Amino acid sequence: MLMNHITVPARGNRRIKLTIYPGHFATSHAHVDNYISMTEVRTSSIMASETAEELAKVFKYMQVDTIICLEYTQNIGALLAKELSDGRREVNSGKDIHVITPSINSNNQLTFTSDTQPFVTGRSVLILTPENALSREVPSALVYNRQITAGKRKAVAEKLRTGEPALVLGTRTALFLPFSRLGLVIVDEEQDAGYKQDAPAPRYHARESAIMLAGIHGAKVV
Repeated sequence: MLMNHITVPARGNRRIKLTIYPGHFATSHAHVDNYISMTEVRTSSIMASETAEELAKVFKYMQVDTIICLEYTQNIGALLAKELSDGRREVNSGKDIHVITPSINSNNQLTFTSDTQPFVTGRSVLILTPENALSREVPSALVYNRQITAGKRKAVAEKLRTGEPALVLGTRTALFLPFSRLGLVIVDEEQDAGYKQDAPAPRYHARESAIMLAGIHGAKVV
């Protein structure tokens, strides 16, 4: 059992706490110096409920149709759906919000079963990823980053302007592509420092920008 740890309370509700364990940890695609545990948040009914209340404040002005849950967070997802559809939340008041969990195959890929595919089929999907993760292979994806030529970047933009469904794998600049039917935004490794741009202008954080972009299109965010 890990003994040394740091407890970090949430800014809006200090009863919600994450536990950080320093050390060296290896995942299937990275090595990290700190492990952030969500065990108590996921398993405590009180903390899960209060977490859902805090999350609802973030998404209260966004149309939410589906909540995609990863890493055993289905209980938080269900509580969040209830919070958002409550009569006090005007945008989603009375809505039947779906809560789904994709499978992860042996290649660490998210897969959607036939009964959940309608939530993403026929829509454009944006997967945001840090610069250092661009070596991952995503079949049929349009790659958009500073490593490709200007001509290829233009081709991706032109493809999206047609309105045809597309899967885009890109860095933070992909947020500014001309999406017309965006259905899902996936922010991979959201803790990565590469999502924050301090200079040159515009200065922004891709995670918050992804939430705003999804809100404009009525898309889901993972």
